[in-house]
Amino acid sequence: MSRREERLEQIRKERRKRTLLTIGAGAAAVLILAVAIVLAVTGPSGPDLSAGDLPRISPEETYSLIQAGEAVLLDVRSAEIYEALHAQDAISLPEVEAIQRMAELPDDRLLVFY
Repeated sequence: MSRREERLEQIRKERRKRTLLTIGAGAAAVLILAVAIVLAVTGPSGPDLSAGDLPRISPEETYSLIQAGEAVLLDVRSAEIYEALHAQDAISLPEVEAIQRMAELPDDRLLVFY
């Protein structure tokens, strides 16, 4: 690999990592969405959950889990915003469609919403 190719690869890796780090900014929205999904699935008589009850995950840990194939990154923003820019390997799952599409989600990996 030439020096230029190595530098380009380094830039790509840094860009991917930076993209995942920006996901941390949307953590609050993720937690709110997760609570809404749990309540929609379990119904109003389900467990009393708040955003503080849900596990938090750092962008660095998210990146590692995705690279290891142990997690799936789900972008809950609108399809238009997803098309404009999204994290590498993220799957578009707009918040308004999340409940109807729950059956499509894998049950063998951690689901990370942003």
